[in-house]
This record gives sequence, structure tokens and C-alpha cells, in this order.
Amino acid sequence: MWTFVLLIVVNIALILFFCHMFSNSVENLGKKLNLGDGVVGSVLSAVGTALPETMIPIIAVISNKPSGNGISTGAILGAPFMLSTLGFLVTGFAVFFYSSVNKRTIMLHVDKGIFSRDFFFFIISYIATILISITKNKSIFYSGAMFLVLLYFIYIVSTLKHQGGKEEAAPTLMLSRITRSSGMIVILLQLALSLIGIILASEEFVDNINRMSTTLGISSFVLSMIISPIITELPEKFNSIMWIRSRKDNLALGNITGAMVFQSTIPVAFGLAATNWNLNTTSLFIMTLTLISALVQYLYLETKETISPFVLTLSGLLYGVFIYVILVP
Repeated sequence: MWTFVLLIVVNIALILFFCHMFSNSVENLGKKLNLGDGVVGSVLSAVGTALPETMIPIIAVISNKPSGNGISTGAILGAPFMLSTLGFLVTGFAVFFYSSVNKRTIMLHVDKGIFSRDFFFFIISYIATILISITKNKSIFYSGAMFLVLLYFIYIVSTLKHQGGKEEAAPTLMLSRITRSSGMIVILLQLALSLIGIILASEEFVDNINRMSTTLGISSFVLSMIISPIITELPEKFNSIMWIRSRKDNLALGNITGAMVFQSTIPVAFGLAATNWNLNTTSLFIMTLTLISALVQYLYLETKETISPFVLTLSGLLYGVFIYVILVP
């Protein structure tokens, strides 16, 4: 078993490295195209850091492993759940910590338009997903998948029209340290290399999860639900903590909420179209907790015109509810 654990840790490290490489590429691409930090945070960076947990379910199904559907469904549902609970919790704690050491104020300075939009699209997509899922009708699944893809396209268009936020400097392109250039060709080259790396590392990760679930006799769904999102969501958490410290609140939170919108549309559309998507009571319970977290944040934002670090940390309690239900008979 420890061999599997070691291999999974190595896989995760590679996935995170190539994910960082991808995120670094898209941020530089965004700045090269003169996009604001609303787009960079909620679309480019969010999609970049969400790529590992997006590739895992795709590779799980394509590889045609015996537990591929379980791994795929667990990763798809786990990602938005972890973002809306642990992601918010860590971000809230970061605000409290850095304000306590006088690195920033405890008040979050956010563009309401960015986050009202993100939460609105996420809530619509997740309500739609729950309603579609309980029908257990494959024709409705296909229609739902097309609806979710269209919804994300509308979200991107809306984001591009209302970029919001101030311009932030792009990080140094990783390949520029070797090529001494940060032109468009080098950016696209780094983008391609990072994608290839993520795909190969994700395929190996799926293989090891499959072997480990068989060895331990644990459901591949539960194992993937817990392991995949927690580890692969590290980029969102790490980036957001660094941005909170630098008082770049739109980037910090947009990185999470933008990833939530992406994870609730494109991967779910893939799950509806390419897997049996036969969700059990536990799956629907997880989706309900995810939706509650988003609704709480959205309603507070609409009422108070801002996002509260205290309310962010409250969302973390929902993860505790999940662990209790899973572990207690």
C-alpha cells in the first residue's frame, strides 16, 4: 500500500508542477492580450489551476479502467465541494492571519460585480445539475450537458464584457529563464508542454488510485472524492493565500469562484455525457452542501455589498458535516 501512496504523491507533485506551469502560461497570455484581473482571476487562472482535477475524470473514463466511472464522478463532484468549503475556509483564515500580523486589513476589498456574477452562474449550473441528475434519463443528460457548456460560454462572454478590477503585473514566464524570451511563441510552447505533462501525470494518477482502491477494498468514488480534490485544489489555495497577503482580493477570491463555475459546468457536462452518472444519496448530499455554501456567500454579498472572511470560514463547517456523515455509520 505504501508503494501506491508514494506513487500517488509523486503523481500529485508532477500534476501540481505542470499545473503551475500552465497557470503561469495563461496569466502571461492574459496580460499579453491586455485582459484585466477579473478575466485573469476568474477565467484564465481559475481554469489553469482547475485543469488537474478536470483531466483526472476525463483520463479515468478514457482509460476504461474497471472503476473509471467511480473515480471520474468522485473527482467531478469533489472539486466544487472542496473549493466551496475548504477553499473558502483557508482563504478566510489567511485574511485573519495576515491582518493579525499587520500585513493587511481584515476587510476584503472586492468588486461586487465579479463575484455576484460568479456565484450566480455557479448556483444556476448546480441547481440545474441536481435537477438533471435526479431524472436518471440519458436523453436529458445529453441536453443538460449541452446546456452547461452553453452556460459556461455565456459566463466567459459576460466576464470579458465586465472585466472589473485593476491591472496586476504578470508573473515571470518560467520558460523565459531558459529562452531569455517571453514572447507569444514561448508562452504557447510552455502552454503546450504543461498540457502534455498534466495529461501524462493524470493518467498515471488514475492507474494508482484504481490499484489502491482495489487493494484497500474502498470505493473508488469515495477514495477519489477525498484524495483527488483535496490535493489537486492546492493551487487555488496556495495562489489565493499569496494574493490575500498581497491584498489582491479580486484575484484571490476570483481564482476560487471562477474555478467553481468552471468545475460545475465543463467537467459535469463531460460526466453527464460520457459516464453512467448514476448518483447515489451520498452524491446528492455532497452537491446539496456545495450549493448551500455558495448560496450563503452569495446572499451575504448581495446584502452587505462585500465578502466576509468570517462567513468564508463558516463554509468550512460543511466539510466537517461531510466527514461526519462519511465516517459515522
